Amino acid sequence: WSDSKKTIITSHSKRDFSYALSNNIEFNAYVLDLVQLHYVVDPSSSHKIEKLLNLYLNIEVDDRPKDALFLNSYSAQDAAGIVSNLVAGQVILAESLEKRIQENSLSDIYEKIDLPLLKILNMVEGHGVLINVNYLKELEIDFEEELLEIENKIIEITGETINLRSPKQVGTLLFETLGL
Repeated sequence: WSDSKKTIITSHSKRDFSYALSNNIEFNAYVLDLVQLHYVVDPSSSHKIEKLLNLYLNIEVDDRPKDALFLNSYSAQDAAGIVSNLVAGQVILAESLEKRIQENSLSDIYEKIDLPLLKILNMVEGHGVLINVNYLKELEIDFEEELLEIENKIIEITGETINLRSPKQVGTLLFETLGL
């Protein structure tokens, strides 16, 4: 994973980044995250790897029953067949999705936005973030003051008292009182 000249094809790079981070493994390889690539190509559809393999390559990875979740419930030969279909399908799918990314001029989105964000989000999830509690408290006070000013302006204009935190009162004000 540390070799920047290598390309890793995966269906879940966040899991891979997490493993590397938790085991102090340097992760410099170029990553082709199939799920993320597909999201860039077609954000509105399903991104499950099994569905992608079926959709793009007509490969049925595995039609195992839902109660057979783990490969150890299969014979070695059947498990090897499932894994080999999955791996071979992912390599072919990577080529197909890379081509679509390039054809649609989406390489920059994947390489400059999505891929770096995957690493950053993984680090945030692994380490957490520092929150400036004092700043948030000050912000809350500022918002309270601003909300009170808005409520007072509404009272001046309509002559009615309103709680802006009440969707019902805001709805009544907008649609019944003001007729919007």
